[in-house]
Amino acid sequence: MSFKIVTLNNITFDDVIESNINEPCHVDPLPLDPPGTGGVQCDVDPDVWAVGRTYDIGDRCYLASTHTIYKSRVDGNVGKRPDEHEWDGTTGEWYNDGYTNRYRMIDKFTNTYCEGTTTIEPDHTVTIIPIDFTINVGYADTICLFGVDADQCIITQTDNGTGEVTYSETIRVSREPSTSWWGYFFGKTAKIATVYRTIPHRDAKIRVQLSAQDRKTKIGIFVAGVMKTFGRVKYGVESSIIDYSKKIVDNLGYISLEPGRYARRFRCDIYLKNSECDYAMNSIIAERGVPAVYVVDENRQSLIVYGLCRNFSIYWVGPLYSKGVIEIVGLT
Repeated sequence: MSFKIVTLNNITFDDVIESNINEPCHVDPLPLDPPGTGGVQCDVDPDVWAVGRTYDIGDRCYLASTHTIYKSRVDGNVGKRPDEHEWDGTTGEWYNDGYTNRYRMIDKFTNTYCEGTTTIEPDHTVTIIPIDFTINVGYADTICLFGVDADQCIITQTDNGTGEVTYSETIRVSREPSTSWWGYFFGKTAKIATVYRTIPHRDAKIRVQLSAQDRKTKIGIFVAGVMKTFGRVKYGVESSIIDYSKKIVDNLGYISLEPGRYARRFRCDIYLKNSECDYAMNSIIAERGVPAVYVVDENRQSLIVYGLCRNFSIYWVGPLYSKGVIEIVGLT
């Protein structure tokens, strides 16, 4: 197996050219409408910021110009535009609380989710709406979806120059294979949370459709870029997670857990020809300080990590071949 790095394209708000998720995306909880009307059920986004409204600690709002949600960190917060008074660690009346639901699949975090919606009919029948968005990715040969919660994923690539569909695939992403018949019928199997695909290298846009039978769909992040390969991965890869949950002890000594986010990581050895050592090192250096996708085995979601290189060392052990040691830590 060759070691792979996907250098990611910078996807902006303007690149999300179509989406069936409105901004803001929210209504009151059920029952939400009188008979004869309909609506959309999704309580992810707050209302737009109002210059004359007073916000207290914890109150949230969003700005359409930044597609960002803000949370007030003080009481009596009025007339202070959130993006101009954002907390910088010293001053500021507003915390940045992340992108609105429509744009959370491009916010560079895997544990914040763009959620699908449900339609409420006049008789209050709930219909689940699949996530459906199209992103102009530019030139790319690889796409990745992380934090997926769905039963089916349809990916369609359309060439920006000709308008022709150059790639289309329907992927079942509901669960991993069971390890026993008991597990197949009665157990809870692990979800396939990562979709990794190589696509024709084109200047193109990608349409993603996520659907599920009995629940709203989710996606943590969508990325696209160009792949680099080098070396051969040695067997004995270490794959793990870092759990950021907290242990809380109250005044009486009772211990509880506060669930937190997590990050994937792996560490592996790579056999390198001496002639490709400089290319490998320069490829790692080029991704310094920016997220990338690191791949040991594209068929194992535990070995596909969106994150950063924590350490990369090369041991020049012979006249022809060397050994590289790399440690990758995922972003949450």
